[in-house]
Amino acid sequence: MTEFVHEFYINEEEGAKRIMNTTRRYAELLSKLKADTSLSDLQAFIAAKDWKKAQAAAHALKGIAVNLSLSELANEAQAAEARVKEQALTDEHLAQLKACFDATVLEAEKALSSTM
Repeated sequence: MTEFVHEFYINEEEGAKRIMNTTRRYAELLSKLKADTSLSDLQAFIAAKDWKKAQAAAHALKGIAVNLSLSELANEAQAAEARVKEQALTDEHLAQLKACFDATVLEAEKALSSTM
């Protein structure tokens, strides 16, 4: 991986430090981001008005983003979690979170492809 792809989305150096300075393990975890279901779970729970499960899904997404040093996604997920607690997460907020997730996945794929 390059040292930083786009610091806005992915801070690889910080992420590797969180995984005991193991760049290879960090890359393995980053490669699993696209398959994570936290966002789709959040969307489904919001649609069902299951706020408790929605909060858990938002919290899970935030945790993944924080642990992988995906700063923008972490910020968006944290904001979503706060809105869920207030039962005030709108379709617009979900769309913004999804756009950030998709952009982060794209950057992760770029980072991972540069290592091969």
